[in-house]
Amino acid sequence: MEKEFKLFLGKHMYIILATMFLSFLCFWHMAFTMNIGVDTEWSIAGNYLKELHMDVGRFGLYYSEMLINAWHFSPYINGVMFFALFTAAAVLWLFVMYRINRQIRFLVLFPMLFLTNPLWITQFYFTLQAGSIALAFFLQGLSFLLLFDVLLSDREKPAKIIEMLISVFCAFYAIGTYQSFPGLHIVEGAACLLLLMDTLKGDQDEKHALFWKSAVIVVSHFLLSYLLYIILCKIMHWGSSSYLSISWGKEAASDIIINLLRDFWYVLAGKGDYVGWAMAASLVLIFLLAIYILFGKYSAPLKFDYMLLLGGNVIASVLLNIVIGSVPADRARMPLFFSIAFLGMYSVSRFSQVFKARFKKCIIFPFLFVFFVSAYLQMHRLQVYVYTMDICNAQQYQLGVDIIRHIEAVDGKDDGTVAVIGKWDAPLNPSCIQSGLIGQSSFSWDYNPEKPASATRRSTGYLNAAFGKHYSSKLSKKQKKLAIETAASMPDYPREGYVRNVDGLIVVKLS
Repeated sequence: MEKEFKLFLGKHMYIILATMFLSFLCFWHMAFTMNIGVDTEWSIAGNYLKELHMDVGRFGLYYSEMLINAWHFSPYINGVMFFALFTAAAVLWLFVMYRINRQIRFLVLFPMLFLTNPLWITQFYFTLQAGSIALAFFLQGLSFLLLFDVLLSDREKPAKIIEMLISVFCAFYAIGTYQSFPGLHIVEGAACLLLLMDTLKGDQDEKHALFWKSAVIVVSHFLLSYLLYIILCKIMHWGSSSYLSISWGKEAASDIIINLLRDFWYVLAGKGDYVGWAMAASLVLIFLLAIYILFGKYSAPLKFDYMLLLGGNVIASVLLNIVIGSVPADRARMPLFFSIAFLGMYSVSRFSQVFKARFKKCIIFPFLFVFFVSAYLQMHRLQVYVYTMDICNAQQYQLGVDIIRHIEAVDGKDDGTVAVIGKWDAPLNPSCIQSGLIGQSSFSWDYNPEKPASATRRSTGYLNAAFGKHYSSKLSKKQKKLAIETAASMPDYPREGYVRNVDGLIVVKLS
């Protein structure tokens, strides 16, 4: 493998450098941000949400956070580790693909489409866990590298057993890091098998047999890794709550199907949170490849294998949506990020290998143009999201300054009990794009109109993290009732009188 890696470095150094440059261009600012967003306030306060992480089976996320940050929140070391691990993971996956199929072309399309996906920001918004997510993605790459080394190499059996055990552990730990990693593992497995299919030697019957032997091993590898995760969660009583709620049986099947199809249409058309047309372009090329295979000189079993792989890779990109019957949060859509990048690279590469030169050039160049434009649009949206986060943070910081100044004017304590009534939305400028958590103020995230004081916990948490004010958010029923009744006659922020001291309880009325 060392020899293979040196050969890979020599042959694709420009792609590795391009990957590092893209990673820097997309994430250098995000990696070292001092913005205080949702959940970051608890990290700063020393609360690493262990019970929450374990309750939803994220033991890998919790222990990785503790390891990377040395049990104390450090945005700089976490930023360095995130940036280094995420870049290394992207390079490692390039090597995994090269290791499986040395004839793969246009390898640069993978990092170009993968790293620039703007929805990554919805995941890395959570500053403390960014390094942990990058580590899990790196471990998945290492897992597949070792797995396919077992399949492709002629090592001795003891060495293969050791490699397989390490591979399973890496996959198991990654699955235990975040709920979308099982789906990401399936997408990666389907991609690797498709790359392997193009390299199998022998006659058509031998290729068919070798493919299914490899497929059984890859599927068994995933099932074993996932089974170990389930067993550990059962033993430790982890993962008892449902983070990704299942909609099947709770909503009308027709409504679920329409919702899923609408979201996939948005992916193809570049609407909503999705930008570019990389997935649509990939599917056109995949369709042409499918026609070529169906009418080509392939045996019926091989045609079936290829159709299964091509269709399976497309379905795997939205398999998580199908399983839960709804569109998961943007931060959980990592399988889609990977599929868009892989299918873009694979479809162009395979198309360039099987079609004649004149026809090939007429088709490939327009599609390459679409992929490059899509990557640029993705990167542009990604940076707009980062800019939106900066603007939102600056605006809510100013709000915090105002609130503290008025609290000190009526109370003067740094550790009094505060009740926040209503919410405050950041007045983003016209160049900002609010999407989910992006551009969402800490003073409005948990607000529920039926519970006027529901923004108190997040608001006081932010004031603690940003200004070191140890205001208490623990309100008794009597205090909540008093705060709501008092706020009814108070003006909203920023009008004079929006902060009032009532028998030692500080009432802040935002809206």
